[in-house]
Amino acid sequence: LSELNQRLVPLMARFREPGQAGRIWRWFTGEQLADELGFQRVSREMESCAERGVAETAILRDLIEALSQDRQRIAREIGLIEDDISLGRAIASDRFAKLRDLSGCDGETWQRLSRRVGNLEAIATSLRLTQQQYGVAIEHSKTVASRFDEIRTLLIPIWYQRMGFALFARRAASTGQPADFEEGTPP
Repeated sequence: LSELNQRLVPLMARFREPGQAGRIWRWFTGEQLADELGFQRVSREMESCAERGVAETAILRDLIEALSQDRQRIAREIGLIEDDISLGRAIASDRFAKLRDLSGCDGETWQRLSRRVGNLEAIATSLRLTQQQYGVAIEHSKTVASRFDEIRTLLIPIWYQRMGFALFARRAASTGQPADFEEGTPP
């Protein structure tokens, strides 16, 4: 979708209004006809890009939703891991030394518990980083989708309107007749 966004704006700029100088020469050499045909080709290409963009935006919005749900699941996992870390730290603290001695477990068990708490801390840190990366991906995706919506709903209609009026005015000027058209019909 980002690639389509980057492609649509230059595509609109590719077909520009030619100057009035040399109008007869442009008609004689066929440049005017080439511009009109170019407009149709560019219009078809823009419509194709816009249709693909609409489909890609729908997929992107589904992806944003899935990432948001995963991010919430990661938050719950972090909460559970932090509870385990707190319990492990409490058991390993000096405050519970007598209870550890009374449990009948050897020192190796408590060392493994300390290593396990360290591993859980590393996992929690990793999950926090992953959660932040999901947040960045979600925000970037929303920005890309918003940019496409802006191009599709604002820039493309303005471009069509400008170019349609420009072509209509050129046709009317080349025939030498006043510009008659019914209201509501495109030129």
